[in-house]
Formats: sequence, structure tokens, C-alpha cells
Amino acid sequence: MRTIKLLTLSLLSIVFVVLSSCSSDNPTDNNQQGDFTFLKIGNWWINENYIIDSLGNKTGNSTTDSTFIAETEVKLGKTSFKLKTKVTGGEDVENYCYTEGEKVFLFSDFINRTIKTMMKDLPVELPIALEDMWFKIADYNSNSWLINIDTIPPTEIISGVTINGTFTVSGEKGVSKNMNVNSKSFSAQEFKLIFKFEGYVSLAPSVKQTFTITIHSWFDKKVGILLQTYDESKFILPIMGTYTFEGFEKKLLRYNVQ
Repeated sequence: MRTIKLLTLSLLSIVFVVLSSCSSDNPTDNNQQGDFTFLKIGNWWINENYIIDSLGNKTGNSTTDSTFIAETEVKLGKTSFKLKTKVTGGEDVENYCYTEGEKVFLFSDFINRTIKTMMKDLPVELPIALEDMWFKIADYNSNSWLINIDTIPPTEIISGVTINGTFTVSGEKGVSKNMNVNSKSFSAQEFKLIFKFEGYVSLAPSVKQTFTITIHSWFDKKVGILLQTYDESKFILPIMGTYTFEGFEKKLLRYNVQ
């Protein structure tokens, strides 16, 4: 079995910050459309990051990242906040998001970047990606929702070997729980973002393969995301082996929200 740190601390820092800092549908207005009152240019968040094992125990050294709301930009007809993330030992990254009422939307660059980073150490390149689009990451009024489903036709990944199936991105409302940040108590709502591939590899055409990544994010509307975790997951490539993608935890340390 090979263990791969697919979700690097740099990438996961981006994810956490993007989810923590999404904007309203018209963020340049003084009265934002939406219930996320921490959304304002100049606000910032600092987070601590850990790799976790299958039991949820922290392993290795922690890293930190910082994010601030920089400015607004129109993408696919939506005025969104541009978020800039600085990661210890990594490159600066920009992402985009907006909200409508109690719904939070991210731009598809986030998913494609996540997939590319996760899959970079596999011995093959999987044909999984989203076209440019906004997708819903959280909805306080829905229990579950389908974001996108793509049918992947038989596609050669290495000479003589093909893969086919479906790639689905969906969201779910989870549980709520009390959490503390700097001795302050919050009631946080969980939302899940789920990437799932189901299909077949021609090396074992009768064996269905499933690969799932689940991201759990606990929101507070006034502050943002207080905690985020990634479940450990595995992907089996017949003959090539089983690949384990380690879990991850990110916790908010401190913030400045006006």
C-alpha cells in the first residue's frame, strides 16, 4: 500500500479560507444580500493545520496560513469577493466566492485545483474536472443538493488501459455542535462537500471502483469556518495498488471581523 499526502497543507489552507470568507451577491453594497455578516474587505483569518490519521489523531508538525478579503471581481456574471491566502512555505493563492441569502457559492477553479493536487502523485492522470461554473458549498435551508455529475466515457489513462464511470460533486447539511475559538463559544453548523468517482478500470472490468473525498466544514455566520476536516480515503488501481489519501484538520486560531 502506498500512502500519499494528496491534500497538502497549502491546498487545504486554500479550501478552508475560501469557505470561511464567501461574499454576498452584491458585495460592494453597504447592506449585503445574505446573512454572512463577517463579509467585508479587510477582514482576515489565521488557521492552524494538521495531518490526521484514520482515528482523527493529529500527526506531524502543524503549519499556519492567513487569508484576507482583498477586493471584488465579476466572474460569470456574479460580483464576488477575491480572497488571498498566504501559506507558510507555499505560494500565494486567489479564490472567488459569493452568497445569496443563506447559500454560499464557490468558483469551480477550487474543485479543479483540488483534484489536480490530489491526483498529482498517482501513476496515471484521471479524466476528472469541472467546466467553469459557480457551485453551492453550503445551504442552511437544504439537507442535500447535487452540484454536478459528469459521465466519463472509456478513456485511456496509460497504454492499453482505460477508465470509465461517473464523477459526482454534491453537498449535504450535517450536524450542529458547540465549539470554542479563543475561549469564545459558538454554535457551528456542519456542511459537507463530497467528490465521488464510481466506475471501472479495464484491467478489472467487472470490479466497480469507488473513490470518495468528503470535506466537513463547520460554519458560524458571523465569523466563518471554525473547523474543517477531510476524511481519509483510498483509491484502488488494479495491479498498480491501493493509494491512501491522508486526512486533514484545520482549526481557526484568531480572526479580525469588522
